[in-house]
Amino acid sequence: LNTVMCCFTDDKDDREEIPDNSEVCAHDLQDSRRSNHVNGGWADFDNNANTYCTGFTFSDDDATGRFKGNSLLDLSFRNTVENGYVKNIPGAPMCACIEQMPTVTRADCRTTSVKDETLTYTVVDGVLEVTQIKADVEFSACSTDDLKVHASQTYGVDLSEHLVGDEGCEASKEEIRNENFWISTTIDNAYEEISDDQWQLVAGKGSRYWPLKTGAEALAEYDLEFRAMLGTEPPFIIRRYCDSCAPTHRDIYYKRLTALPPPEDLNFLDLFLNNWSNQVVNTHHTDFELYSSMEDAKAGTNPWSFCNFNHGGVGFPRDCGPTGRVDCQWNSYVRGICGGRFNAFDHAFYIPVNAAPAR
Repeated sequence: LNTVMCCFTDDKDDREEIPDNSEVCAHDLQDSRRSNHVNGGWADFDNNANTYCTGFTFSDDDATGRFKGNSLLDLSFRNTVENGYVKNIPGAPMCACIEQMPTVTRADCRTTSVKDETLTYTVVDGVLEVTQIKADVEFSACSTDDLKVHASQTYGVDLSEHLVGDEGCEASKEEIRNENFWISTTIDNAYEEISDDQWQLVAGKGSRYWPLKTGAEALAEYDLEFRAMLGTEPPFIIRRYCDSCAPTHRDIYYKRLTALPPPEDLNFLDLFLNNWSNQVVNTHHTDFELYSSMEDAKAGTNPWSFCNFNHGGVGFPRDCGPTGRVDCQWNSYVRGICGGRFNAFDHAFYIPVNAAPAR
């Protein structure tokens, strides 16, 4: 298309906000893979940032083609030096042939005027060698200051696929989505930000990693600290939040109803981490209940109905479920866990800050 375009998104001197003369629509990242080093994919832009685009069209049959390098310098370097314009559209070069640039709504236009062009050459043994080219070259805004209009009127070049106009952005995005067989949709966010003002992290793995040693002596020390944070008077709450678990097991609240046995009889922290057991004062519906929300835990409503225990190295909550057995939602810090779509790879245990009885 013999057209070059530059798009800038920032001002290097923070002089003023960069002029916003264009909306950025979409970009097939493969079109500019030599600059962004991405061999596939695309970008869909929301136009939160100001963008200034400008360009020029040249012909191979006149001086605009011979001096296109000078025109590129005017387009890029002049805007940076004189106006302070910098930074490319993410995923795209700052300046390139328009085929390698993102689809945008419009661009300003520059034109090149060449006068008094002369060249000096010699002929040696029938070989012509150009030694010097001189010309008066001037750069200015096009009469329409619209790159698409200028390219069409002056050179018969159609840029409508690249400069789509104010109403064409959504159609451009839709086209690239269809090419990649994508449809717009919404999904429930499976991740929750746990407020550290309300919940204190005790242990975690995966995306909620919290370093813990798993030796017997270390776990015994951790258990003493854990008990001290919980206090001695039940009821109290221990929460496991699991980003990678099935929806039924994403958020579980263990409500302790009875006093804990002494540390020499039960490592209470290890009960959750690695050895979910009912052999020492941890009987379902007697010593504890499980709930799916803090509200239910406080009110004592909708407790889970099923629990099982006592599989070596399998931690909380083994196959316990709200209404029946649910496999592979347990965690462990000493052995591998289940694979599959839902498992406890990303989880953490929390207790309320300044833990107090959950009445």
